[in-house]
Amino acid sequence: MKASQRVLRGFLAGLHLAAVSGLLLAGPLVAQAEMDLGTATLSGEAEFGGRLVTGDTSSSKFETYRDLDTGFFGSVNFLIEGKEGKYFFSGSATDIAEGDQHYEARIGRYGRYRLELEYDEMPHQFSNTARSLYTRTGSVLDFPDATQAALQGAATAAARAAILGGALSGAQTVPLEFEQKSGRAEFFYRPLADVELNAGYRIQDKDGTRPFGMVFGSPGGTFVNVAAPIDDQTHEVTAGVELARDTWNIRLDYIGSFYNDELESITVDNPLRATDIATATSRGRTSTAPDSSAHTFRLSGATTLPVGFPARFAGTFSYGLRFQDDGFLPHTINSAIVSPLLALPQNDLDGEVHTILANLLLTGRPHPDWNVTTRYRMYDYTDKTGIVAFPAHVLNDQSLVVDTRFTTPSDHTVHNAGVDVSYRVARPTTVKAGYEFERWDRSSHREVEHTNEHIAKFGVDYRPANWALLRAGYNVGFKQGSSYNTFAHLAHAVLEEELAAAELTSQSILLRKYDQANRIRHQVSLLAQLTPREDLTLAFNAGYGRSDYHDTTLGLTDDERWSAGFDVSYTPLEWLTLSTWYTFELIEFNQSQRFRSVVGGVAVDDPVNDWVSTSQDLIHTAGAGADIALIKNLLDLSLSYVVQAARGQTSASGSPGATSPASDGGNAVDYPDIKDTLHTVAAALRYHVLKNLTAKFEYRFEVFLQDNFKTDGLDPFMPFSNINGSGVISPSNDVFLGDRQQDFHAHIFALSLIYRF
Repeated sequence: MKASQRVLRGFLAGLHLAAVSGLLLAGPLVAQAEMDLGTATLSGEAEFGGRLVTGDTSSSKFETYRDLDTGFFGSVNFLIEGKEGKYFFSGSATDIAEGDQHYEARIGRYGRYRLELEYDEMPHQFSNTARSLYTRTGSVLDFPDATQAALQGAATAAARAAILGGALSGAQTVPLEFEQKSGRAEFFYRPLADVELNAGYRIQDKDGTRPFGMVFGSPGGTFVNVAAPIDDQTHEVTAGVELARDTWNIRLDYIGSFYNDELESITVDNPLRATDIATATSRGRTSTAPDSSAHTFRLSGATTLPVGFPARFAGTFSYGLRFQDDGFLPHTINSAIVSPLLALPQNDLDGEVHTILANLLLTGRPHPDWNVTTRYRMYDYTDKTGIVAFPAHVLNDQSLVVDTRFTTPSDHTVHNAGVDVSYRVARPTTVKAGYEFERWDRSSHREVEHTNEHIAKFGVDYRPANWALLRAGYNVGFKQGSSYNTFAHLAHAVLEEELAAAELTSQSILLRKYDQANRIRHQVSLLAQLTPREDLTLAFNAGYGRSDYHDTTLGLTDDERWSAGFDVSYTPLEWLTLSTWYTFELIEFNQSQRFRSVVGGVAVDDPVNDWVSTSQDLIHTAGAGADIALIKNLLDLSLSYVVQAARGQTSASGSPGATSPASDGGNAVDYPDIKDTLHTVAAALRYHVLKNLTAKFEYRFEVFLQDNFKTDGLDPFMPFSNINGSGVISPSNDVFLGDRQQDFHAHIFALSLIYRF
């Protein structure tokens, strides 16, 4: 043994003896792994300590979904059981008294009843840099009146930009975050050995602000970004009963969901106008998500079939009702636009939707070498909401449009069926094959009413030894739809005599929406798991997929993605375990589009205006770790390093066949790359003072780096934000929040005691 190791062991042994002696004098702290409470026993674990956070942590990215501040922290979990083995009480608490705290408790009698309680908080921080001149009163966001009046009186866009820029330089910081609180209570009761009843209630509450955009006079109008309020709740009520016997079970459930938004709408001042006129509004208003409710009744069960081989059937049937009757908002908030045609035909939508779900599964092993699985699923969505006719509407709160528009309820039914068969050819080899079928039947409001997809599946498992598994799979699917009716949605939204005029400016007849387009899809998967020695584990996986929308001229033309990764764990010595892993993912979308300018009320289709784009996401995740027992059963160390790096790329170019610039003056250009990287280094040293007491010192170093052209340098006023397709800059009259997610680096030190009882 090296001299340095002997010195270290001797020092730690002396420290350990001193610590144990002190704890023995303390008395009550030295406890067994399970405490005797007389008629019950207590076991569990508690960790309490202090944390120090230093570095540049001002970025909202550091605490987007967590609360990690300097101070005390703690967590605990416990189980109290009656010695007769009937009653129990368990619970846990993590991040006690912090912004992301979580608590759970269960109490009851084994096999008879139990009550479960849960409470959770989660912050969502959008940005720490948001600034605004808007002030909020309820759901109304007001811009300073004097600035509005000055902007309205300015004669030119340049003059307005100067006034707006000067005013926004004094914008004050505003919070841009919300807190989500969730609670749950469920009770389970078993009056008989084969009968169980349950009832529960859940609530999710959101309160705070979020970034929200509104445009005045679009297209080409003023864009405004504000910190809009959030105040909504979702309530869920459940009840159920289950009867279970040796070979079968059946269950009946009810689920009721109720959404309530305390804010009926959000109103935002137009910074450029203080008064309404027929062609411009001083305010904009939009509805929040409407209050709604959903009721689901579900019957499910399973049974073993009375045949000469293992076979089981399971099924679920559910029926749902959804309602929405929130009141309509008026067509416009602009007081200067008045017409009897804008009278609402009814006060609310009186929305009603019915859903039906049937899910059937049959599994069997007719021979020791054969496994067969068949399944069928049907989902039906029927919109019972009546069609509402609006004889006129207001475009962008600035112009009255007199033509009739209809609401278009949309129904659909989806059928899925499939069979999978596996056959063990020989002891090391199993081959698999399967077939899946999916059919969509949509209402005539959609462009394609019927689509059918046929999917063939093939695979093989090769296990030459107990320590090795090699698996490969391949799927190919062919999706084909009925004829594509580009103007199907218009046919049900406008009067018949207005249809021809509406078609002239509607979407191109060459456009195909990817969810309804014909498609061929290939998917390949590979997996290898090897454990050649007890101290070595190797794993490798890879996948490739391509969706080819072969009949699409405009729209998404293909979608390609592949991934590869490995995971290695090695224990070369009894006191040392090493691990490393890496995963790479590539996702690529290719699409083609065409700019269609409107001249004289007619959209101009010219191939010279075609452009194509390729979007790629490249994601790398890598890491390495080590677990080291410095002194067996006394001192151990864990080390890890993880890096996650992602890059988003979008390239664009004009029509390959075009010999001159696009007729609209625009030019397809590449977007700058979006990059973000997170490095995490962690080290944890654990000193086992006693069998049930551990002192832990932990250090973490986190670095987040980001390049995002969409938000880098974003301020409430951006004088060069108005740039047309030809690169011409015009004075900006837009208002932003300046909400950025900045880089951060953080050093986190934590010292705690872990006590097991």
